[in-house]
Amino acid sequence: MTQRRYDEAEVRAILGRAIDSRDRSRPAVEQGLTLADIQAIGAEVGIDGASLEEAARSMEVDRPRSAGLLGARTQESVHRDVTGADGTALATGDVLAVIRRTMERAGSLTELDDVLEWRETGEFGQRVVTIATHADRTSLTGLADLSGAAILTYVPGGLLGTMMSFIAFTQMAEAGSELGMMLCVVAVPALFLLLRTIFGRYADREVERLTRTVDTLADLLFKAAED
Repeated sequence: MTQRRYDEAEVRAILGRAIDSRDRSRPAVEQGLTLADIQAIGAEVGIDGASLEEAARSMEVDRPRSAGLLGARTQESVHRDVTGADGTALATGDVLAVIRRTMERAGSLTELDDVLEWRETGEFGQRVVTIATHADRTSLTGLADLSGAAILTYVPGGLLGTMMSFIAFTQMAEAGSELGMMLCVVAVPALFLLLRTIFGRYADREVERLTRTVDTLADLLFKAAED
């Protein structure tokens, strides 16, 4: 007897309902599926575990960034996989020199198993670059947390501008100038738009540094593979 075949949408709906049903009977901390759970399910239907791991990692990388502070992005990331490369073959001194040159910051490099991690923390935020070696590839990831820079950009300038606008608004009100009062009201959002533009350019420069760093490390991996 021929069994019914389900299309992709139906498969997703069936699995979704099954997971929801299971989660309702579990504590919150045990809800959802781990990567190992997903790989076990994939093995039953002939999906390679490495492919599922790659897909899961890409979801983490492609996850939409939070709006951050007042709509400004405060989290930046750049990711690149170099297939067939062995990150453990790189000399730590060369890696540190490349990252410091391209990131334009000192930072420090630590090594744990097959992962090299460079980290720099300052008053303007934190930057992290990792080189993770897997069986068939090396993953290069650059991260920047710019929350500190966003606060230093928005808070002092925003408070000062708002205070000055309020004082000017009071003076215009006493003088009976409606036009002046309107200009004072418009000045506040205009100020925050200007601050957002300034911070956005700063964030763009950080992305450029991260991209340059990841690309330079990828070139270093290619050269090491050739040697």
